[in-house]
Amino acid sequence: MAIDVRTIEIDDVSLCFRETGDGEDVLVLLHGTEADASMWDPYMEGLARGRRVLAPDLPGHGGTGAPPDMDSSPAGIAGWFKGLLSSNGLDRADVLGHSMGGTVAMLLALEAPELVRRLVLVNTGGLCWPAGPLGEEVDGFLQRLVEGEVDEEATRRFVEEVYGWDPDGDRARESARFWMQPGVRAFFGRGGLIYTRPVPVWRLRELATETMLIWGEKDRWFPLATAKEEMMYIPGYRLVVIEEGGHSPFVEAPDLFYLTVDSFLSDDE
Repeated sequence: MAIDVRTIEIDDVSLCFRETGDGEDVLVLLHGTEADASMWDPYMEGLARGRRVLAPDLPGHGGTGAPPDMDSSPAGIAGWFKGLLSSNGLDRADVLGHSMGGTVAMLLALEAPELVRRLVLVNTGGLCWPAGPLGEEVDGFLQRLVEGEVDEEATRRFVEEVYGWDPDGDRARESARFWMQPGVRAFFGRGGLIYTRPVPVWRLRELATETMLIWGEKDRWFPLATAKEEMMYIPGYRLVVIEEGGHSPFVEAPDLFYLTVDSFLSDDE
């Protein structure tokens, strides 16, 4: 199944997204940090059985622009998302978000529930945050990033500390190139830091959109036990745990992932 890559203009900003599949039902996929929509390429065909799938690059990521004065807050992202839908002749869609993209999706459903039919959250940061030194290291890095105090060398030291990567290796250099992009700094600096924080319990109680959570049991970033303490406040949520899954459980168990998502989105009850 071919994946088309398209670019549209929303409020003078170029938005790049990928598209495949066909059908009345539409699913939008939101990627996480240090990624863009291409991360979904291996999974789009499986998710597009009987439906149309759109996977946008979030502002400042991949091929989507992020001007210095952009609004990355939930209200700003809701406007951006509405533009994506309307440009494709849509007024509503199902939304699946992974990691930071899950937090974006959850806050989108809270900010503009009329745009989101059903919500799928996969190992979502909005329900927990790394505890102890790891969380402190990430928080400090992001704050220095938006304040313009991070260079490539500091970023490679950061990924060495957090991921254990060789700071002179290819993965560390690729990560540093991502964080050094002006659009990434603009996204986090103009309201995007909210997507790296847990969503307050009182807001979770307001989530009226029908919600399913898919979680990899072995996620070291967002531990299942911690997430369970927060997800209990989401009204009527469903939870599927992938036992051998890590932070990206669709990698370890793609078939179970497809079946779980398809069953939830196709349920007419």
